[in-house]
Amino acid sequence: MLAKSSVRSFSQSSVAGVTLIELLITIAILGILTSIVIPSYSGYLNKSRRTDAKIALNDAVKNMERCFATHNQYDHASCVSYPAAGVNSVLSDEGHYKIVAKTLTETTFTLTATPVATSPQSNDTYCQLFSIDSTGNRNATNADCW
Repeated sequence: MLAKSSVRSFSQSSVAGVTLIELLITIAILGILTSIVIPSYSGYLNKSRRTDAKIALNDAVKNMERCFATHNQYDHASCVSYPAAGVNSVLSDEGHYKIVAKTLTETTFTLTATPVATSPQSNDTYCQLFSIDSTGNRNATNADCW
């Protein structure tokens, strides 16, 4: 009989539920976590889209070198040409970057990749510009972009 009196019954009103304070604390914690996670996720998306520019530039360099190996010049009429800045440009595979030939002569070229204005990548201020030339020099807005 002594054991029965010391056992507390949970079936009645001893479990009242979640208080308003507990709910507000939970919402505040979720808000803090969200404010940390969303910028990090956005940064990872920008970084993964930068790969689109790198791949497009490397493919363009392959095309330019193939042209030079075949015709002994980069700007031969039968080769894939990359337009000068201001002219309709070639888009990268994912469509986030446009590739233009900043310089294109018989013996040299410089190709640049810049974000398309309608792409979410245009908000990536850290790495706005990628370029590569005929000697293999790679440049970007910041040194660690490549």
